[in-house]
Amino acid sequence: MLKIKHLIYLSIFLITSYIFSSLFINFNSHPYEDAAMTMRYALNLANGHGLVWNVGEQPVSGSNDFLFIIIVGGLKFIGLNIESAVLYVNIFSFVLILFLLYYALNKIFNAGTLATLFVCLFFIFSPILFISSAYFGTVFFSLFVLSTWILALNIIIKGKKNRSYFWLFSISSLLMGMSRAEGCIIALFMFISLLFSLSRKQIKDLFIIFTFIFLFFGGAYLIWRWNYFGYLFPNPFYIKEGGNLYLASLQESTHNVRKLSLPFIICLFSGFVFKDTRKISFQLFIPVFGATLMWMIISNCEICHGMNFAGRYQFPVMVILILSWYPPSIKIFTNYIKPKLKNFNKKTSLSLKLIYIFLLIFVLAKEIESSRKWTRHVYIKDGRYDVAIMLKKYIKNNYTMAVTEAGLLPLYSTWKTLDAYGYNDSWIAHNGTIDKEYLSNFSPEIIMWHEYFSPITPPKKERENDSWFKMVKVLKDYAEENEYVLAAVYGVQSDNTHYYYVSPNIVEKDEIVSSIKNMDYYWYESGEISTNFNEK
Repeated sequence: MLKIKHLIYLSIFLITSYIFSSLFINFNSHPYEDAAMTMRYALNLANGHGLVWNVGEQPVSGSNDFLFIIIVGGLKFIGLNIESAVLYVNIFSFVLILFLLYYALNKIFNAGTLATLFVCLFFIFSPILFISSAYFGTVFFSLFVLSTWILALNIIIKGKKNRSYFWLFSISSLLMGMSRAEGCIIALFMFISLLFSLSRKQIKDLFIIFTFIFLFFGGAYLIWRWNYFGYLFPNPFYIKEGGNLYLASLQESTHNVRKLSLPFIICLFSGFVFKDTRKISFQLFIPVFGATLMWMIISNCEICHGMNFAGRYQFPVMVILILSWYPPSIKIFTNYIKPKLKNFNKKTSLSLKLIYIFLLIFVLAKEIESSRKWTRHVYIKDGRYDVAIMLKKYIKNNYTMAVTEAGLLPLYSTWKTLDAYGYNDSWIAHNGTIDKEYLSNFSPEIIMWHEYFSPITPPKKERENDSWFKMVKVLKDYAEENEYVLAAVYGVQSDNTHYYYVSPNIVEKDEIVSSIKNMDYYWYESGEISTNFNEK
């Protein structure tokens, strides 16, 4: 049975999470644009169509959240709506992470009250609840990252160097890799960190078990992927130009890790100063280093920046850091700070403790402020959602849209959709770009894009060699050559707009054009009602 102390701690964390959510989190908002892509796959899976982007077409690996899609799709299949399914998975994962953090602090580290409260409250006040309410599966992936790291810490800190823990660590690592592909890279760096705590025989045992799990079960999964999708990696890997070196991506990744985890980074790096904490600090820093560095290889920053909502790609690094800081820090406190505190009188000691507590409270308050500021546009109205709801009534006509904004519009209109950039189109992802011939195969009834020009503001010259601009030019040329009707060019500024073109060949042309042109179109970045620059 749980001790009263444990129940009190867990109750505090759950009540705090509830109060924080009630004050700042809106679970009734529509999904964030990029999260809606993943939800479309889960919806199609639940409806019996498989992992497809468009019903009746070949499977597409357009999302990197494989296990998340499977579980969300399963919940949708048993009767939940797709939004509730995502939120249930996210909330359950959030609560499990809180329990695991408390377990690690209590059972592995035997941490004191202040450290336990600070770590768990910092996690609660981080951007994770905002990210979860935007319908991203970040917290689900973070659950596997934390579970795997806790198993590693049991081996490193608690000395549980037996085969049962090697098996558990290896299985959890594989599940982490199946949750998101970059989980395999994180698992490799966690594996490396373990080697510094093991004897030669134990390293051999771990290597055999880890290799067996990944070669046998991981290999079977990759063979299935190859057979089912026709290629190994998710489309985003090819779109984001993985495999090259991107220093800008490393810069963004480092910035986000620092923004998410600065107090823990300072504590962990303090361990490098002292000789007796240098080894453990280095060992615990290895997966942090790897999970931060990997974005230099797997993603082009110029492409992924807009999708990296609240640093969600780097949030798993915070989950590692939130525990890794403690071992070197407690050793520094015990060996160097605590003995000196004994030289102070009671009044001075009490004053120092109060300053320390107020400092922790200040850090937590700043974390709340930072999280709210970073995610300030998550609950803003979005005109793309309103257009999608309007278009849904035409679903029986089997119309098609070609869009660059392949989230809310496809999910809520349920139209057949060509994702012009290729995240959800295998041909475009593997051929590099869309062309007019491929676009004409779809003969879309609606063409929509986001770019940085309008009828009154020409495109900037430096955009001409940009891959996104080249894609938009194909869409624009096709629409104009085939006499599509320009319904609206929405934006708050004339150099940042959403274009909507409607085919002249559909019966409802005038009705759809009128509906798009006459709606209040809310700009996704600010919630302001946009101007239609086609009427200027």
